[in-house]
Amino acid sequence: MFDITTRDYSILEKYILAGRIKDDSSYFFTLDGRYIVYFRFSGKRFTYSVLNYATEKSVVLAVSRTALSEADYPGLIKKILHCKVYQFVLPAQPQILLEAIFRQLLPEYGYVVRDKQIELSVMMFESMKHKKVALCEAEVGTGKTLAYLVAAIVYGLYEVKERRTSPYAFAGPMNPTPITITTSSIDLQQAIIGKFIPDLSRILMEYKIIQGPVTAVLRKGKEHYLCEERYADFMDYLENSDIFRDVRLYQKLKAKALEQGNIDLDAYTDIKQHVVRKINVPRDCDRNCPYYKKCRYIDHISRAKSDVYTFQVTNHNYYLANAQREHSGLSPLIPKCGVHIIDEAHKLLDAAYQILGQSFPSGLAGEFIRILHNHTNGNKAYHKKAYLLTDDLAFYNQRLFRELEKTLPHDETEESRQKTVKINAAVKKAMRDLQASLDEIYRACFQDIFRCRQLAHLHHEISNGIETFIAPKEIIYWLEKGDDGLWQLTAIPTNMEDRLDDMLWQSAASKILTSATLTDDTGYGFFKEQTGIGKLSPWLLAEIQTPSPFDYNNNTRIYLSDKVPYPDKNDERYIAAVSDEIEKLVEATHGHTAILFTSYKLLSTVHELLKDRITRFPLITMHKGTKNTAEAFRKSINGVLFASGSFWEGVDFPGDILSSIIVVNLPFPVPSPVMEYKKKDFSSISRFIDGYAFPVMIARLRQGLGRLIRSETDTGVVAILDYRLSRWGKYRRRVLGSILGYTLAGSIDEVREFIKSVKDAAYFE
Repeated sequence: MFDITTRDYSILEKYILAGRIKDDSSYFFTLDGRYIVYFRFSGKRFTYSVLNYATEKSVVLAVSRTALSEADYPGLIKKILHCKVYQFVLPAQPQILLEAIFRQLLPEYGYVVRDKQIELSVMMFESMKHKKVALCEAEVGTGKTLAYLVAAIVYGLYEVKERRTSPYAFAGPMNPTPITITTSSIDLQQAIIGKFIPDLSRILMEYKIIQGPVTAVLRKGKEHYLCEERYADFMDYLENSDIFRDVRLYQKLKAKALEQGNIDLDAYTDIKQHVVRKINVPRDCDRNCPYYKKCRYIDHISRAKSDVYTFQVTNHNYYLANAQREHSGLSPLIPKCGVHIIDEAHKLLDAAYQILGQSFPSGLAGEFIRILHNHTNGNKAYHKKAYLLTDDLAFYNQRLFRELEKTLPHDETEESRQKTVKINAAVKKAMRDLQASLDEIYRACFQDIFRCRQLAHLHHEISNGIETFIAPKEIIYWLEKGDDGLWQLTAIPTNMEDRLDDMLWQSAASKILTSATLTDDTGYGFFKEQTGIGKLSPWLLAEIQTPSPFDYNNNTRIYLSDKVPYPDKNDERYIAAVSDEIEKLVEATHGHTAILFTSYKLLSTVHELLKDRITRFPLITMHKGTKNTAEAFRKSINGVLFASGSFWEGVDFPGDILSSIIVVNLPFPVPSPVMEYKKKDFSSISRFIDGYAFPVMIARLRQGLGRLIRSETDTGVVAILDYRLSRWGKYRRRVLGSILGYTLAGSIDEVREFIKSVKDAAYFE
């Protein structure tokens, strides 16, 4: 594609002899075997024209006072591509088009040619074509997003070609069945829809590879959208309230004019979550709603499900909820797609735990009671009886979770949100009493519950929760605090691998799974085992690993401390050693540091020790539930961030803002009911650690280290203070084998000298 030859004199002569081209014309070159460029010299000027000898039409390309040379080929090619005689024809081999896009088109717009990115994209295309499940680990800087978007668009072009007789590009929807892209992070979804797809679409349209823009729609759960019925009810309540804060909220919402504005509630960042929950689309939204025929949310969903869009972009939870519905024979949330691209695939299993699991929140009964009080219709005696019955329900619900709390082990780590509990005789009795109370309310208030869809749904949800947990079979269950601070009883199926295999991998559509961290030091085996992909025939699987193009050897150093004892957050000697090493490293790198902890308790203790010792640089501390920490660190320029939890992945700081990452402990998974269940598959604790805990840890470690180098010019240092990576540590060789490329720094002095050698003067100001 875009090939140039200079051997077609005879073709030009044929047109001259036929009188189609003037006989004083001279041959210049041929493009793609279809377009002959020739010129005439008038004595003063050279006139260059192009002839499409498939259509026998020609146009003037350029006029020049001097003869053009080989160096002018690129400029003339651009003019050919934009002239009216040019018609794009799909090459016989898709790989030719893929290579041309990456090697010839994208570099014109500032993109770097990366051989591994092209190799990745070709492999993704072949997997789409042959309906395979492809595991594509693409380390930081490979350009995996662009790789799968180009592969998907080329796949769509050739799929359309097979359904048409014309060899020319499509006009309109790219393919009969859309393509799903699912990611874990909102930022990536927005980047795909707002940047990658529009930019790529514009480039391909400019080169006439496509005639219409590539389109995409963002899909997410109904709880993100405005329910006009609930909004009207809530505004009516606020308008008639005498409470000052209600009056203020009414004025605030009224000013936003939500009834005419954007129905995506995520667009209104200043509306608090407790308000969003009162006006968003409920779980039981259906055709019985009086607003149904004029509902903007229903219109949005109808359009999103149409064939208008090339790409359906969503998150893992919504994607899995759709797969679960399809597998159960229910109508899908997303149109049937021939290709599923699962980006940030290392987070797929976490999402599966949420979607395929079940939860019974302690607040569910309270929500049922509140709504029943608002919808109780009848005389005073009926009202009194209903209120007495709901008081009983609240009492039995409170007793149930009190009994569950009594079974919590005393030695459980505070870092684990999942608390092991037992469904003992007392808990079962509390559940039966709760169910009996619920049944009594249902008999007494049947008419009110029947008339209110929300009440009927909540009644069903509470009954199902009791049924799931009163005789727990084939589930792993635990107690945990929800985002609202209330307890919830949670469970996941013990056969998660089989469920995912049936629901995802057995379908005919191809699945492209990609992430920077899908393998451990032994390959894809652990990931395939945990997700059920390992059950597939090897003929249906494809695998590739593309290393980062970044120069880690010269641009980074890794320091493994020998001065910190074995991790023990209750040992003062250990805490002191960690604090000393952090202080020295921060000074050596002149701030610009993120310190990654696996324990909020240790984070707070070390921060308390260092807050008066590190005074040259701003200290920023991330606590549970803290928001805008990343933005505060970014604005600090040379700050020191004490972080845990979500900061281990999904945060980007290109440039010098983040030039040092200190990993305090290897991020082994904290004890949990899931881990306890997984231990049963291993003959000993050491085998369990090697076969399960280590692969989980190394994936998270690689995610954490991936925050450091985000571009070709980034430079920085990684320090790991865990004794298990010291010269005497049992995991040193295995971890270093999993994070190849870093040059080892033997001391903090070497770290200091390296930073001095790679940073300019402004960095130290």
